[in-house]
Amino acid sequence: MRYAAGAAWFKNNEPITVYGSRFVKYGLPRKLSPSLLWWIGEYQGVPVYAETGARSFAVIYALVNAGCEFQPYESNVPLPVVRADPAPPPGSQPAELRISGCPKGAHLYILPAAQVAADTAWRSKLVPEAPGYIGMAWYYHVLVFTPTPQPYEVVLAWRGRRWRFRVDAVPGRTTAVDARPPDLRKCEVPDYPVM
Repeated sequence: MRYAAGAAWFKNNEPITVYGSRFVKYGLPRKLSPSLLWWIGEYQGVPVYAETGARSFAVIYALVNAGCEFQPYESNVPLPVVRADPAPPPGSQPAELRISGCPKGAHLYILPAAQVAADTAWRSKLVPEAPGYIGMAWYYHVLVFTPTPQPYEVVLAWRGRRWRFRVDAVPGRTTAVDARPPDLRKCEVPDYPVM
């Protein structure tokens, strides 16, 4: 395992990029109990963590040394995270979903397909406080944590329309998804980004 203390980017106060989001050093290293953090990946071989229970990664932590010191890094564009449990299941690894083509003002929801199948009323609860709600943007980097490949159901709600699709989250891999419904993929409509 590598530690940030020995890395040139850490010593030079350089920003780091994790799952496509840029993070800058924030304050001084601090001692934290490992029970407060969970592993989300690595940056140039150095383990990177987020706070347990966080719904998005506005602040992440690089492991500085073996004494449980962590350097916080912050981003003005938080990286959303989706999971059904308060902590990742044992043996989980992050799987990244890159979802593009979301219309301006659309609401995006993602949940494990098995959870959606068990909750038949889920699609009627599509409000910002609903389970699986990510937010509104044209492009998302979403991390899901799973020990094995798992299908996720994605729903977009926009201007009275809803459309859904499934995407497979594979641990350690990135899956790119075009969220536009087939009838909008070749046309340009107001507030709709053409990819």
